[in-house]
Amino acid sequence: MGFFDFLKKPIPGLNKPNPQTVKAELRGAAQESDTLARQGDKENAFEASDAPEWNAYTQTLFSKMPFLEKTLRAGVSENSIKTAEAELGFGFPKELKNLYLSNDGDNNEAVCGMMLGFRFLSLEGMLSVWRSMKNVPQYADKRWLSFGSDSGGNFIGVNLDPDDSGRAGRIVFFGRDEQDETVIADSLGALFERFTRIIMSKDFYIGEYDGEEVILLGTDDVDEGSYLIDYLESENSVK
Repeated sequence: MGFFDFLKKPIPGLNKPNPQTVKAELRGAAQESDTLARQGDKENAFEASDAPEWNAYTQTLFSKMPFLEKTLRAGVSENSIKTAEAELGFGFPKELKNLYLSNDGDNNEAVCGMMLGFRFLSLEGMLSVWRSMKNVPQYADKRWLSFGSDSGGNFIGVNLDPDDSGRAGRIVFFGRDEQDETVIADSLGALFERFTRIIMSKDFYIGEYDGEEVILLGTDDVDEGSYLIDYLESENSVK
């Protein structure tokens, strides 16, 4: 059984996790991330202007779903980034570093994750996925850093392995249902710019699931809303 095979599949049509599964799987990472976040409050002098696309995206999202603002963790410290880089053996690209200096994931308290429904992984959550991938031969040498998860074994991450043109930093989808990679954006900034356009479009809907608001894409029918990656790859999606 591969690394991704044992993980549960998210509810079809809704890019969101089962809350009980998330709490069980990520409790340890969340506790450590809380410590990092508190350190970040004291040490981090990060300005929102250093992550303009992320800041614009979150503010647009909060204008539609204000409760999500309370689920966003404070950013980590520079020292936490350096510690993570030392373990990885390579450095963070500037956009990814600025993302985590700005915010250290979401706190798993809402059904709807911060990444248009996908969970925003904490720095420790990212490292946990990377550590697990190192034990799988086909992923052992890959420099893929996950920052988003559907809590079903699928991830959105930064591919730091150079492509055929020598360029690194593409945003990719991979995991249980896509064990190679699907490129969904040229950069982290481009991804969040597209997310912002989606929120402002007619394809963005807010539905209800288990008494909580969730994001629906392409329809207001909670049973038919598109899975995020399916929507991004569809011909009629907001580009």
